[in-house]
Formats: sequence, structure tokens, C-alpha cells
Amino acid sequence: DAFVPTEMSAAIGEMRSVIDDWVELRLAEPGADLLSQLPTIADADDGRLSRTELQSMIAILMIAGHETTSGLLGNAIVALAGRPDLWERLADDREVVGRAVEELIRFDSPVQNTDRLAIEDLEIGGSRVKAGQMMMLCIGGANRDPEQFDRPNVLDFDRANNRSLSFGHGIHHCLGAALARQEARIVLPKVCRAFRDHRVDLDRVEWKRSMTLRGPIAVPMTR
Repeated sequence: DAFVPTEMSAAIGEMRSVIDDWVELRLAEPGADLLSQLPTIADADDGRLSRTELQSMIAILMIAGHETTSGLLGNAIVALAGRPDLWERLADDREVVGRAVEELIRFDSPVQNTDRLAIEDLEIGGSRVKAGQMMMLCIGGANRDPEQFDRPNVLDFDRANNRSLSFGHGIHHCLGAALARQEARIVLPKVCRAFRDHRVDLDRVEWKRSMTLRGPIAVPMTR
């Protein structure tokens, strides 16, 4: 189904309303939670975040802290469905968990692309980019670059030098990368052990409707 702009605008408006209510509540009754601490963060102009900045900060924390992690876990389960040998290995071999998570993050990134604004004229791959132009960077494509990865379309838990761009790079590196990795290292082996006798029904997997965020919204399993 196609996106309906009016429905998207209404949904964004509802989300902003809910976030605004949260801000009001925590300003009136602050606690020890993160939401209560955000209004006190120093701002370069007036010493505190504006209402709009608070709304944006909370929205990105919701998206980055939930959508991408759930996408990572869902993508991993679907990828492992075609490799029962790796499913069993992740369930039983504690030594492989770290490498397995890095490979699953590379193999099917929960964020497939991002935008960058050119701040100066430059040339990339023989193409000229002018200052002020917006560029779309294909993270998913970069993670399958054959010049960077041997057999890039193969899921390989023993891959060496597995440096993907799924969590960004440099000043744009994801702040939640360490948490996402730890969550995956804990959750995925547990899922593989708990569902040894199950199989993912790949024909019935439902996916998010997004060009940027990739991940399933339903992963049916059968015994």
C-alpha cells in the first residue's frame, strides 16, 4: 500500500501532542528519568533546550532507541532463517556471538540510507557535487561493497575485518551503537535457543513500508 500524506501528517501531529504532554508532565513533576533531565541540558543560547528542541530530542530517542533495534533483531531472525546451521551455532557457541552480531548488522542494516549536505564542492566517483547539494548515502549498498568485503552477499560469522557502516562513522556515529550491540548479543542467542524446533515462514514475513528503516513488522513461525 502507498503512503497517504494526510495520514502521515495526522500521525506526526498526534506524536507531537503526546510528546508535548510528556514534557509538561515532567516539567511539573520531575523525576530521576531521562525525560525529566532533558529540559535542564545546557543550550548555547539561553541555557536550556527549547520546546521544539525537546520534542525533536524525544522523537529521535524513540525512533533510534526502538525502531532501529527492533529492525536489527527482526532482520537477524529472517537472515538466520535461511541458515539453520548458523541458527544452531548462535544458540550454542558463546564465543561466536560477538562476531555473529557484527555480521548480522552488516548483512541487513536496519537503516538502509541517510542524507548528507555537501558543505563544499567535491568529486565522488567521477561525479561533481556542488556545495549545498543533498546527497543520499546508501548504507545497505556500502555494506555489500565487494571491494570492502569478500563474498559480501554471504552471511559469514567468521568474517574478518568486518567494519560496516550500519552505525555511521565519525561525528555521525550512532550514540546508541553500544546498547544496540549488547541487546542483540543478549536477545539473539536466547531466541535461537528458545525456537530450535521452529521455522520462520518466509513467505508470510511482513516488512515496514520505508525507504530508510528496514525491518519486519511480523515474523510468523511454525513448528
